[in-house]
Amino acid sequence: MTYTQAQIDRANAANLEDFLRAQGETLVRSGKEYRWKAHDSLTICGNKWFRHSQSKGGVY
Repeated sequence: MTYTQAQIDRANAANLEDFLRAQGETLVRSGKEYRWKAHDSLTICGNKWFRHSQSKGGVY
C-alpha cells in the first residue's frame, strides 16, 4: 500500500495515547509515559513510542 505525504504527516501528528484508548486498549501509567498493557515492553508518550525489547522507536 502506498501512502501520500499528507497521510504520513497526519499519522505522525496523531496522539497514540488517544488512538489506542479509542480502540479499547489499556494503557498503564509509567512515570511520564504509558505502557501498553498488551505489549508491556512498548512505552508511549504523545505520538512517540519505544519498543524496549527491540530497542526501536520513533514517531508513529
